[in-house]
Amino acid sequence: MYTIGNANSNTNGQSASDPGIEVVNAASFFDNVFSLYWIICGILVWGQPTVIGGPRKTLKTAIVVDLALSIVTGSWFLSRFQVNYVCKVWILFGESDRATVQQTVNVVAQSKGVDPRHPGLYFSFQLPQLSDRNQLDWLARRIQELQVKVVVIDPLYLALLASDRSIDPRNLYSIGPLLKNIADVILGAGAVPIFVHHTTKGKRSGTDTELDDLAFSGIQEFARSWILLSRRSKYESASGLHELTMAVGGSVGFSDRHSLNVFEGECDGAFRGTEWRIEFLPEGQATAVPTKEERLLNILRRYFPQPETLTGLAAEAKLPRGETRSILEAFIKNGVVTKSSVMK
Repeated sequence: MYTIGNANSNTNGQSASDPGIEVVNAASFFDNVFSLYWIICGILVWGQPTVIGGPRKTLKTAIVVDLALSIVTGSWFLSRFQVNYVCKVWILFGESDRATVQQTVNVVAQSKGVDPRHPGLYFSFQLPQLSDRNQLDWLARRIQELQVKVVVIDPLYLALLASDRSIDPRNLYSIGPLLKNIADVILGAGAVPIFVHHTTKGKRSGTDTELDDLAFSGIQEFARSWILLSRRSKYESASGLHELTMAVGGSVGFSDRHSLNVFEGECDGAFRGTEWRIEFLPEGQATAVPTKEERLLNILRRYFPQPETLTGLAAEAKLPRGETRSILEAFIKNGVVTKSSVMK
């Protein structure tokens, strides 16, 4: 016997495997007002999972400390960006030890003129394993108990995969749903998640960090807003100066790029003498986007007197091989560049 219908439907016409997806009529949808507002103006939006990413030694953790102190005290983030919403913040560290964090918080707080002992700032020095539902539920309960509104996981990779080795970080279809579930649970508990994350190996100074440079598949698609850090130049030992670029943006439609110098100083034998002084460079000074030709020349200058391959130059300049070859041939014709017979 045959008839029209679905064997998986019950007598009420409802699927036995109903996923519970809500369907909203457009009129009903627009009867509600869903507002966006800044936590930090131009940097951080309420309800938007955020990634702070960059290669090693781009001061990600110190910048997180500045961000947290700014939010809990209402002071300006990096002495430039106004806090619009003062609330409690919880930072969970997986790489930084207690002594280093204490020193960093003290130095940053002193530079901002705020109390490092602020009761709205919380620290943990172990990370929950976010692929473990029990530990994720624990995190949600603690968020509600502490009434924190911003949660920072530093770094993401130590909290993401350690408890489940079956998850492939290269697989978008594994990482994407996992990140979505983590963000939904944290947002559902009443806090905005911020994940501190590394770039892939091979990221060199002098090129801006982009979302595609972040390690793991799925991070780029998942991030609703981002703070991407990179070095404008290689760090000079004992200088205490970090020349950085900070690109910010979000899927709600904001973006900007800033060049800044961070003066940390150098500690003495008693671990004193460090500072936290921020200088933003004027627009047009070290912020102009270099042309393709300038990018290639800057890369060649960094490597000189060692040669670099066409493939390496194209990858670092983020240009197609054919276009890179054409630019190099023009340089050769004008006597700017020579071909080398040295094998790398």
